[in-house]
Amino acid sequence: MTKIYEFHWQAQSRFGQKQRGKRLATNRDMLENLLLAQGYQHIRISRNFVLSANPKKEEVNSLLSQLALLVNSAMPLKQALSMLLQNCRNIRLYLWLNELIQHIESGYAFSQSLEKLGEFVTNQEIQLIKMGEQSGKLGIMLTNLAESRAKLEKLAKKSEENPVLPGDCVADFARFIYRAIGFDCTAVCPTLWLKRQNFTPHYRYFIYPFRMLD
Repeated sequence: MTKIYEFHWQAQSRFGQKQRGKRLATNRDMLENLLLAQGYQHIRISRNFVLSANPKKEEVNSLLSQLALLVNSAMPLKQALSMLLQNCRNIRLYLWLNELIQHIESGYAFSQSLEKLGEFVTNQEIQLIKMGEQSGKLGIMLTNLAESRAKLEKLAKKSEENPVLPGDCVADFARFIYRAIGFDCTAVCPTLWLKRQNFTPHYRYFIYPFRMLD
């Protein structure tokens, strides 16, 4: 596996302004070449010694949201992923994005690449992404997935304090499934997916909002 390190850099922009920042790269030479390609001069680079950690759910949600914005702006998927890779600050997420791009370059579809990697995105979400690819609405699907992830995360925190499941959050997720797939949501596997996300005690609350969409 490729080793990635975090570096701190200082440089002068093409407009003569001093700038600094942090960036991930395999080595100093790679980072220096990237900065030179962006027009920076008088570059100074030092390595930051940080431990690799799993990305937080918020980081993955943010990445999906940014990817959706780029795809919806008609940017090619590979180019969008490469842009996210350049701005990624989590080492494990960086490696995941890098492998994802490599699979796509090898001819695999986005959903197939996600299946091969098997991290950060659930199987149910991958199936929805596959439907988005087939329908030509990948950007919309990614947007809805990111929004649903954020709402479910808030819902999980609320459910720890309140035994009653907020119906509005469930209804919003049901509407997303209905819009994305276009048929009876009661027959779709995300109901089971929600059940597996530690929402089992509230399972009976999921049925009614889904049927209301028929």
